Amino acid sequence: MNSDICSSFPLAEMLSSHIDRKAIGTILSIQVDRSSVHKYGCVVVDSESREVLHFVEKPETFVSDLISCGIYLFQKDIFASIHEAITKKRQKEEDHPDFDPTVPRTSDERIRLEQDVLTQLIGDKKLYAYVCNPQKDFWMQVKTGSSTIPANKAYLQHFRVNAPRRLSGVTRLSEDDMLRLKNGEAPSGPELIQPVTIHATAIIHPTAKIGPNVSIGPRCLVGRGCRIRDSMILDGTEIRNDSVVISSVVGWECRLGSWSRVEGAPGEASTHNATLKGYKIPTATILGKDVTVADETIIRNCIVLSHKELKSSFQNEILM
Repeated sequence: MNSDICSSFPLAEMLSSHIDRKAIGTILSIQVDRSSVHKYGCVVVDSESREVLHFVEKPETFVSDLISCGIYLFQKDIFASIHEAITKKRQKEEDHPDFDPTVPRTSDERIRLEQDVLTQLIGDKKLYAYVCNPQKDFWMQVKTGSSTIPANKAYLQHFRVNAPRRLSGVTRLSEDDMLRLKNGEAPSGPELIQPVTIHATAIIHPTAKIGPNVSIGPRCLVGRGCRIRDSMILDGTEIRNDSVVISSVVGWECRLGSWSRVEGAPGEASTHNATLKGYKIPTATILGKDVTVADETIIRNCIVLSHKELKSSFQNEILM
């Protein structure tokens, strides 16, 4: 499994398909927009048997709109296939006109899974694909810190449809709560705009408004009148009264002062680069561990390293 991805991981269905087809290898695959297929490894799959007929890594021309998700399931027979791939690579080197058996090997003897091993399985007709259900499954790459914002959103939206019990209770302000607010009293609980997940140990003021697409970790404290949207708040963070957090990742044990504002630019949150010509690309704001933001301060589209104290406003910077 590649480490730079997030997905609904339909592993049970993938395993069932793998067993039914008696495959040595099965690739998890998903259909993507034709305009973006050149960014991924593309697979050509038989529409009926799901046998993989061809695999091309980042093709220059259109091959297929099915891509490899970087998740593979193998039988133990794969080790024999790996050994065979190594043997073929060595044989190719020995067949080269300049090969000298008296000279120690200096070339890279590593083999590549996609190009060397999977290609061999395709030739042996032992590689199949499990294609994700577009109505149920999702997949995306996580290449930068900012891409955790759309990744968090993808997981929460998936849970909303397929595992609603993982989300915090659905809460909209009732008529009684609206009446309490008009009378200067606190409502019975915070307003949650789903999907939202809040750890049981987090304390949220009843007048706060949370969501959509928000994850709040253990021992967090969210004060009166705060607004949080499209963000991740990690363990032990305190957000004081009347603050706003939008499209941001707030790290462990941070402290955001009253009337502070921390926000990013969600439209570019999936970009693969953090900077361009020395300037921060508009993406999510990310605060490292133990960052303090002063009262009435705005941090917009910044990456802030750990243990920083921000006493003034910043925009489009990497603060080290």
